[in-house]
Amino acid sequence: MLTKSAGYKLFWAGRYLERIENVCRMSIMAYKNGLSLDQVAKELYLSGEKELVSYLLSSLTLLREDLRQLGDEAIISALAVMESRLNMKQRGIKYFEDVLNSAIFLGDSIEKYFSAGEMFSTQRQDEVEPK
Repeated sequence: MLTKSAGYKLFWAGRYLERIENVCRMSIMAYKNGLSLDQVAKELYLSGEKELVSYLLSSLTLLREDLRQLGDEAIISALAVMESRLNMKQRGIKYFEDVLNSAIFLGDSIEKYFSAGEMFSTQRQDEVEPK
């Protein structure tokens, strides 16, 4: 059973992962239809390709923060792979395909972890008593 705060973190981690997937899918479709990333960025009210990639990186930062306390080694490893894909200097359709594949792999890792029937436990944070 998940605690309320863990469920909240899992919910938002899913939302951030979904954002990354959707931006990648939109960018791949744009490339295949001959559009530029600047046009994709404008649809998201961003100024250009550079800000679009920055948006993906900020979503990753929020995702990583939420998953850090929830996941096992497989999830953290998949998260590291996704981070390496997002930090590649090369841009283009291959970049977004790689990021999308790593996002799907991360989602699968999360599903496997929670469907394996493992007991979920978080570390309890005790308050420090003043002396």
